[in-house]
Amino acid sequence: MNRPLTASGLVDFSLWGWLLYVPLLAAEARLRAARKPAGQRVVARIEPRLASSSAPSTTP
Repeated sequence: MNRPLTASGLVDFSLWGWLLYVPLLAAEARLRAARKPAGQRVVARIEPRLASSSAPSTTP
């Protein structure tokens, strides 16, 4: 349906072509929203390890 509409010159663009991108854009938005909390969880998990390894040792 997309090709005949655009090939005939009836429309410059077809809504059907754009509708294919809606699920892709929705998934991209969900991944973008999940990226920041995931990064914060990784940092929270690593911080105690880094703090304990950078603490000065009291053994000679």
